[in-house]
Amino acid sequence: MEASPAFDGKTGNGKWGDILAQLDSYVGELLDKVDQMGIRDNTIFIFTSDNGPEFTVPYQGFAGPWRGSYFTGYEGSLRVPFIMRWPGKIPAGLVSNEIVHETDIFPTLANRGGGEPTRTYEVPLFYNLLLDPGEKFPLQELEKNLWVRYPMSAALVKHLQSLQQEPPIRPGTPDPYLPKAK
Repeated sequence: MEASPAFDGKTGNGKWGDILAQLDSYVGELLDKVDQMGIRDNTIFIFTSDNGPEFTVPYQGFAGPWRGSYFTGYEGSLRVPFIMRWPGKIPAGLVSNEIVHETDIFPTLANRGGGEPTRTYEVPLFYNLLLDPGEKFPLQELEKNLWVRYPMSAALVKHLQSLQQEPPIRPGTPDPYLPKAK
């Protein structure tokens, strides 16, 4: 939310302009380094964000026509830049309106590389987030915490049922996505 001293005030377009200039410079340095190392054709470069604009004054950002900001589930938080350079696989300048989410990146790249990400927690595990915020130790003494299984299981069942009514968005779906009519 603040440009480094090397970029502070350099653009004449305020803090946001300075931050964008700094970001552009840093990304350029990374791309140049990949090229200098001779690994451009064997390197996938992804530029994205995990959230939309900041919402606190004076740093609030802009989400275009969409509602929402950082820490919301609205479109303004979910629609973020996603730029990918993959020489020989993605033509330069290609623009796509497909819907992508950051959680798709790892399994997609694993699949393209011939691997398959392993799945864990096939059976729901429960954690005490007050004592174990890193979710390292699933509750072993479920009899002491059995009450949590029922509401959580009910929520999971409801979620799985909702996927039958409205399946996940398929890869390659253009944006704007229109759910099927009910």
